[in-house]
Amino acid sequence: MSGKEVAGAKAPRRIALRRVVALALVAAVYLGAGAWALISGKSHTILVDNKPVGGLEAFRLLEVSIGRQEPLELGRGERDKFAVQGQRHRVKIDLMNGTDPVEATIALPYDAKMVLLSLPKLVAGVEPAWEPFETGQDAPAPVADELPEELFGAAIDLAPPEAGAD
Repeated sequence: MSGKEVAGAKAPRRIALRRVVALALVAAVYLGAGAWALISGKSHTILVDNKPVGGLEAFRLLEVSIGRQEPLELGRGERDKFAVQGQRHRVKIDLMNGTDPVEATIALPYDAKMVLLSLPKLVAGVEPAWEPFETGQDAPAPVADELPEELFGAAIDLAPPEAGAD
């Protein structure tokens, strides 16, 4: 057996190993890109709330912005919303009273569709300053067995009219 035959027999093994390594790297890149797109592309709605909560007073007037979005002006007791993408967001609050703006970073969980961010809590440093917010659309539809009997035409007990209401 010559040296050429021995070297030639090992060459297909090296090529197969390189092919497996290359395919594994390509698969890892695709999985990483998919995970990054899934996490960073997830959209959330952040409701910013300037209402009194937990003994903290609402601010008379403030300007709030999230990320690079246009700031919104809120008065006492008002609420507005921002549509954002990603998990971490920079919030800037200008109290419009001559003090320096308050800046904070909030991190939202992946599964939260909508959160309520209390601006008085955020400025006071209360953690967490946000809470999950559910609308009626988020609630599951009731099952027919759980519906009240009144909806199915069963007898409804009405209170008799009060006598002597004059």
